Amino acid sequence: MFLLAGWNYDGQHDPKQMEEELLNNSGYQTTDAVKNRKVYTVPAKHVLCVSQYIVNAVEDLADAVYSK
Repeated sequence: MFLLAGWNYDGQHDPKQMEEELLNNSGYQTTDAVKNRKVYTVPAKHVLCVSQYIVNAVEDLADAVYSK
């Protein structure tokens, strides 16, 4: 499984586009994550800073790992 932080800091890094680039990258084609399309984007504010959002990060990661 790949987890991506959905951060579009300059308006040019669309999280969905980053996911597609990862899925189409020839270097990752043999991984189970890409074969099974197990790539999940987690809101960046939940995982890129230590704040009140850390609880949301734990919930996001649990959802990505256990419910999909």
